[in-house]
Amino acid sequence: MYNFATTLRKMKEYDEARSWYERCLSLSPQRATTLAALGFTLHLSRKFDEAISYYHRALGVNPNLSFCTEMLTLALEDHLLFEKC
Repeated sequence: MYNFATTLRKMKEYDEARSWYERCLSLSPQRATTLAALGFTLHLSRKFDEAISYYHRALGVNPNLSFCTEMLTLALEDHLLFEKC
């Protein structure tokens, strides 16, 4: 399921990818990589508040996810940038 969600995300099918990542989380709600992937999908969808929340959740489970730390910083910057527009 996770790989399918990732494929959908890469195809820019963000809503469908989100749905599949959420299915993954229903089976394993504390999987940091899935939380980060869902955050990234939301980030690409410009749903910055939700993305930031999922990045925080992922880092709460595994604070060593460097990808997540970097993406959280970008999501915060993007949120501020797009909020001003």
